[in-house]
Amino acid sequence: MHDRFPELDAAARAIGGESDLDAIMPALDDAGLAQVIACAPEAHPLVRAVAALCGGLPSVPDPPTIADPALHAAMTRLIGASAGWTALQSWALVAPAGWGRAHAAALRDAAHSGMCAPGAAAALIGPGDASADLLADAWDIAFAIRCWGTSVPNDTTVPAERQRLLDAAPSSPFARVLCLPWLPMEIAYALVMTVDDISTAIHAFDPASSPEHARGTALLRQLVAHTHSAHLGTLTRLASSVRRRGMPWRMTCSTPS
Repeated sequence: MHDRFPELDAAARAIGGESDLDAIMPALDDAGLAQVIACAPEAHPLVRAVAALCGGLPSVPDPPTIADPALHAAMTRLIGASAGWTALQSWALVAPAGWGRAHAAALRDAAHSGMCAPGAAAALIGPGDASADLLADAWDIAFAIRCWGTSVPNDTTVPAERQRLLDAAPSSPFARVLCLPWLPMEIAYALVMTVDDISTAIHAFDPASSPEHARGTALLRQLVAHTHSAHLGTLTRLASSVRRRGMPWRMTCSTPS
């Protein structure tokens, strides 16, 4: 059985506490098995963190784990690996700003060979020429802008790079809605006036920094004015986000109809 199903053998070893990434790598190619390992209490902490990223669970590793050089080394090994597609997509959401600059050549090669999503590679490399030419698809552009905005919210190089990408991007209103907090105000207002998916537009502000959230207060007020009872869950989530930032709810939102 083990010879026929090496991924199950690798998963069993990982759950049992194996710390050698090479030994458990076959299991990380399977997102379901990776998720099981990520939740296994006896798994090695580093293996559990890597498995969480391979399983598309970026919220599992805590801040000390994300800052651990051992995890950084493990993620470097996954660039170009078959398990790296999901892992790097997840890592881009939580990695320290500019983590991929030192690995730009490898990330670009992985993106060009189809082993890494271009948006994830660009997000990890950071804004600049090394990442810009990876981005042609609107969804990749939106993903990169969101990652850059959350990891370096006050970086003065990001707005210029963001504008260059938006100018070159194929038109996709829904993809642009996903990065509302980081759009130039005139573009953001135009989108808010025509957006169909109110919940998606409001949720776009979830990962934004407090200053960006505050800058978008007028946009949020317009969105909330068009909500109704079906959006109760969205409004509850927004209220929690506003409270977490210490912002008064009544200044952010008006009463929904």
